[in-house]
Amino acid sequence: KLGLEVAPASDADADEAGKKAAQAVRAGVVAGFQLATAAGPLCDEQMWGVAFQVEARLLGESGEAAEVSMGEVMSVAREAFRRALVEARPRLVEAMYLCEVAASSEALSGVYAVLGRRRAQIQSEEIREGSDTFIIRAFLPVEASFGFAAEIRRKSSGAAAPSLILSHWERLPIDPYFVPVTEEEREEFGEQGQGFTEPNLARKFIDNVRRRKGIMVE
Repeated sequence: KLGLEVAPASDADADEAGKKAAQAVRAGVVAGFQLATAAGPLCDEQMWGVAFQVEARLLGESGEAAEVSMGEVMSVAREAFRRALVEARPRLVEAMYLCEVAASSEALSGVYAVLGRRRAQIQSEEIREGSDTFIIRAFLPVEASFGFAAEIRRKSSGAAAPSLILSHWERLPIDPYFVPVTEEEREEFGEQGQGFTEPNLARKFIDNVRRRKGIMVE
């Protein structure tokens, strides 16, 4: 949402200069928004589900307003959008598979062990009528799916068969910048913000992506 306010002009020429300046500001803000949202500050990836409210005011003498450059406004706006997002405590989104595993009753414990280790979200379990085959459905992060089929078959001695279909994108509910400060926070979240033995998962993803793209890791 962009609201643009132009300071009152004293004559027709100044009014025209103010209009041109307003047009430059509007075009610069829109261009800065497009640049900022195409490459966000976390992983240099496109932003999703983000809204900004912008108020632009042109103040000063009419002559000063006429010197407004779209390029300058675009650069300032881009950095302002990126900084605003960081201060709003952004989150990552990750792709999710719909995972369906057909397994015998003897293989269930191994299947659930693999799913749990890979952050799967169990949705349902049902038995196929007239057999001892169970159908387990879960959402599995794409990041955690590499080698999944081979591990399932290995843990179940070939008694389980998985299938994966891209389902949706899901918000990762972990603050990549969260650092425990109080003793209570350290006891609950560990020194790295997620657990006593696990690093901050969101921060780990961000660092891995930035290294792969050759971007500085903080």
